[in-house]
Amino acid sequence: MQHNIRDAGTLTYVLEIDATAEDLTLDVRQAVRKRRSASNLKGFRPGRVPHQWIRRLYKRELEEEVAKTIIDEAYEDLVTQSGQYDVVGSPRRLGYSYELEGALHVELEFVTKPVFELKDIEKEVLEVKNVKPTDEIVDAIAERLGKINEGMRPLADDERIGDEDGGMQDAVLCEATEVDPATGVVLVGVSKVEMEVQLNEPAYADNPEYQALCAALIGRRAGDQVLVKFTEEPADGVVETNPVDRAYNATIKEAKRRYIPELTDELVQFMSCGFVEFVDEWPGAIRRMTELVTEIWNAKSKDDAIIARTIELQDVPVPEGLVRRNLDEYRESVGQGKSDESTRADYFRQILAWHYVHEKMHKTELFKWPVEHKLDGTVAEQELETIRVLESVFGSESLYSERPTPQRCALDYLAEQFDIKESDDDSSDDIVSTFAMAIFRCWSNMSLEASRPKGN
Repeated sequence: MQHNIRDAGTLTYVLEIDATAEDLTLDVRQAVRKRRSASNLKGFRPGRVPHQWIRRLYKRELEEEVAKTIIDEAYEDLVTQSGQYDVVGSPRRLGYSYELEGALHVELEFVTKPVFELKDIEKEVLEVKNVKPTDEIVDAIAERLGKINEGMRPLADDERIGDEDGGMQDAVLCEATEVDPATGVVLVGVSKVEMEVQLNEPAYADNPEYQALCAALIGRRAGDQVLVKFTEEPADGVVETNPVDRAYNATIKEAKRRYIPELTDELVQFMSCGFVEFVDEWPGAIRRMTELVTEIWNAKSKDDAIIARTIELQDVPVPEGLVRRNLDEYRESVGQGKSDESTRADYFRQILAWHYVHEKMHKTELFKWPVEHKLDGTVAEQELETIRVLESVFGSESLYSERPTPQRCALDYLAEQFDIKESDDDSSDDIVSTFAMAIFRCWSNMSLEASRPKGN
């Protein structure tokens, strides 16, 4: 039997085990004997099933039992008991091949704990940007929440498709018949086709047919007929094919425009999941929710900045094997997708590095834990519940807790050590949709929680 341990990246190693069939003869016999003594098959006395039957009936179980025995013994002797490796977590199989009566090959990856010393970060400058809950943001969030309930209505008599006042996303249903682009004569054998189009769809910005159709529809109304002409380029990969001129007559059957319904008591109750009862309470409720969302957003932005800067200063080595495991688990849970894998790997490295940093801060007692925060009553109970739900929406550490986590204590300690320079976030307009969705999810989650039956 042969063993080898090779380097597989930062703080990551692979134990290779190779055993011939002859090496495993005794282990196979012991596994068969153990399985035979516990077997109880019809037609045989208990514990008296022939060995060849045991090998055939329990082939997979025997293979796993033999492999596990060999792997466990090698891992214990060469890794856990060797005194050379401070292992983190459990090992995982990278490579495995074995069939009963054959050779065994195993590749077992394991990772070790990083060794580092915490560096002094006192008075290191940290720049943090904050969003302010301005009137403009509050109004924009209220408008965005209203759009959740927007509908479609037919154009009025005095309205035309694509009007600058609200018509830039009009939806139109047409009935099209292909014609000769030179003469306008209907082509032989063609049939009428219904087409739905919405103006200003970014996904079709480079489509000549879409652009020609939209240009022909602007300024029209239901019942009008338009002639659409465009040049169809050859499909990608097609050679020796010239562009083709095409045309069709399109009769406008329907033209609709998006609209936001007028606020009523019933509508604000629906949009807020019952947390706002009357229309006159709506502006104040949106302002207060915006203030709370902004508080949580700014706190999380500050925490994220502290974590990123701390990791940069501490320069913690991260086991590459753990990064790969996180990537594998991500692929299994959400699929490969189109995400940048190197960016996601960096994200996992940051999470792991921060874990090691605040764990070491805790063990070296740089901050006090456990500690109790005394809520001074400045935050009402209902708002405290709202804050906690918003924190769960953003995935942030709780600001208001009677018993903060070690991570919260570490972040608070570091905030005192850094020389934090705060400034206004110029991109605040870009996060209006994020804030509006957070408020909507908060109300929804709180409503769902309130509707659940309470335990006795």
